[in-house]
Amino acid sequence: MGIKLQDSNLLIVDDDDSLRSTLCDFFSEEGANVFSASNGEEALQITLVENIDLILSDIKMPVMDGVELLKSINDSRHVPLVWLMSGESNMKEAGAIELGAQGLLSKPFTLLTVLDKVTASLESK
Repeated sequence: MGIKLQDSNLLIVDDDDSLRSTLCDFFSEEGANVFSASNGEEALQITLVENIDLILSDIKMPVMDGVELLKSINDSRHVPLVWLMSGESNMKEAGAIELGAQGLLSKPFTLLTVLDKVTASLESK
């Protein structure tokens, strides 16, 4: 059986402070232990010290984008599940699935949609 949301460590990565805060608050209220970062480089540093179960990351960010983060994580000893978020479609996103992303959430999305995807991924882990 997989991990329950209440037992999980989630990392929310987005350079949009408002969206990041909304997602962090929502998943905290759902019982998850939530970490946050404003870019892929910050997120990578968190994954080195915390046992993250799932990352919810924007693709387009300064410093290190979501696809670069996914590539870096794939090289680490503990590989968390990764869902990518994007407001636009392009070929870079298609490549992210090949790199092991669970899927792509198109912005705008509802919090319940994100909750369903994250919960299903954790339960199948």
